[in-house]
Amino acid sequence: MEIGISTASFYPMDTCKALEAIARFGVKRAEVFFNTFSELETPYITRLKSIADENGIRIVSVHPFTSGMESFMLFSQYKQRFYDMLEYYKKYNEAANSLGAKIVVIHGDRVGAISDDEYLERFALLMENSARMGITTAQENVNKFKSASPNFILKMKNDINAKFVFDIKQAIRSGNDPYSIIDAMSDSLVHVHLSDSLSYAEDKIEAVVSDATCLLPGNGNFDFKQLFDKLNAIGYSGNIIIEVYKNSYNELCEIKTAYNFCRNLLKSDNNI
Repeated sequence: MEIGISTASFYPMDTCKALEAIARFGVKRAEVFFNTFSELETPYITRLKSIADENGIRIVSVHPFTSGMESFMLFSQYKQRFYDMLEYYKKYNEAANSLGAKIVVIHGDRVGAISDDEYLERFALLMENSARMGITTAQENVNKFKSASPNFILKMKNDINAKFVFDIKQAIRSGNDPYSIIDAMSDSLVHVHLSDSLSYAEDKIEAVVSDATCLLPGNGNFDFKQLFDKLNAIGYSGNIIIEVYKNSYNELCEIKTAYNFCRNLLKSDNNI
């Protein structure tokens, strides 16, 4: 396992500048969160690739800026719009391929306009699209989305062999025990988004949506040793990416402190 940082943690900083900030921190793993259409075009991708190559950064995943529109664009009752967006999402696969990333993160359906079976059918087509380029389309657990449910995750795993992204803050905000989400994903977990929280207690699991559910690692009370031990126990060997929001910190240097905290904890546990 390796610790990295998502460019999303620097939003609204320009994505290239965010990757440069990650480079200055000496971090060697990154997720690129695209923020607009032009960032998927060749000139911008080339800039990102140059920054990564010049600084020895491995970009391991990409995150579509259209995630917030996936319920409408991919999973609505209007089927032709899905096929149009299926074609558009090839751009994310192409961008990932150019950057050397292997994972495209999907949020999925929030409103439940289509049945679970149709959702799985469409998600399988997204997976097929990316697989042709050696890319994995992976479902993230997201609060108030279908994927918030461990049972739905298990259905995706069993029915279409889906792969998954585990996000701590999203699990806590949904009122699900984070470890029940990990158990559902099990050996199909391919990526992790890391953040801290002051709202999680094993003896009292309830939905909480607040700034206290998305803190930089080391600033809350989430037991990361327990998390890393759990990931080891299920044989997880992927990357662990710090993904927080702008209001999670005051100074950029705090992100580097959080990165060092996580990396040192992994080292102390002989996990890397």
